[in-house]
Amino acid sequence: MKHVRIFEDFSDTNEDSVYLALKGYLHCALWTEELDNEYDISDVDSLSAEQARDDVDKFLDELDDYDLLDELVSNMDYDSIGHDFWLSRNGHGAGFFDRGLEDVGDEIQKICGEFGNKSVYVENGNIYIE
Repeated sequence: MKHVRIFEDFSDTNEDSVYLALKGYLHCALWTEELDNEYDISDVDSLSAEQARDDVDKFLDELDDYDLLDELVSNMDYDSIGHDFWLSRNGHGAGFFDRGLEDVGDEIQKICGEFGNKSVYVENGNIYIE
């Protein structure tokens, strides 16, 4: 399956925060695995994309529950939030803690760690995240 069905509900101009963060998250997943020159997010398996969307949605909800989301959004766009969520949850040595957000960045970094690591692999031209 070459097309991620999860993106069919959105247009390029859609401003939905989860969608924008998801795009940043998936782009970063490909970039950190050096797959971004050969593949794009439309190559992500539908189930993997749905699970990623659930994680991004839960992450944003958790930030909101801890009253951290408004401050984060005042410093970063949602695409960058998704990007840093991937980096931070997977321990890439970059992410929210190094954005100059002080204690807020450290707290968000801890929340990311609670989501655990994910890995990316390619099989038959599809990207899988588990």
